[in-house]
Amino acid sequence: DGRLLLAMGHDDRTNLASGRFDSSGRNIADVTPLTAGAANETGASAAGSSIAFAAINSRINVWGLPMDADTGKITGELTRLTDGEGRHTRPTISTDGNVLGFSRTVGLGGIFKKDLTSGKETLVSAVQHPRLATPELSPDGRGMVYSLGEEPDSLFMSSSDGDNEKLCDGCRLPTSWLPAKGELVFEQRGAQALLLLNTRTRQ
Repeated sequence: DGRLLLAMGHDDRTNLASGRFDSSGRNIADVTPLTAGAANETGASAAGSSIAFAAINSRINVWGLPMDADTGKITGELTRLTDGEGRHTRPTISTDGNVLGFSRTVGLGGIFKKDLTSGKETLVSAVQHPRLATPELSPDGRGMVYSLGEEPDSLFMSSSDGDNEKLCDGCRLPTSWLPAKGELVFEQRGAQALLLLNTRTRQ
């Protein structure tokens, strides 16, 4: 009937849809979703009323390798720190190595903290586009600063009791947290430099 088979991207997955050219012959109109799975659906081929395609589930997890920071010598075995489907990215870890922060793109996507001693995971913030979110743990692992990767850029801070507070607008990409004075290094939109924000005084 002149309809086209389309691949539609949604964050970390690709689903199939059908559509047709409008009267101008330049734009796709009347788009109808055909699938809604969590996998990347690719290699589609249509024949009559049937469609064949491949559904690919990808996993990206965070791994840890203990080493001596002074000598660079490996002191233990490679260990997987996250598990499950989807992409676990943007890892950040506490100074003692007991708390991990990361973003996850499958299911309830968002920014998470994980106690590596107990294995307990805690959702810090649900995020619409978790692949763009950037967390940064405090050195003691109790707090976290994160940007959502959305417009407008903003930095938020999560405390150990679960409260989330906006620190500043126009701020993004926290890169490190200096333990001595509680200062955070980050980028600001329009500024070609790294800036400091004191998380205690908010200045």
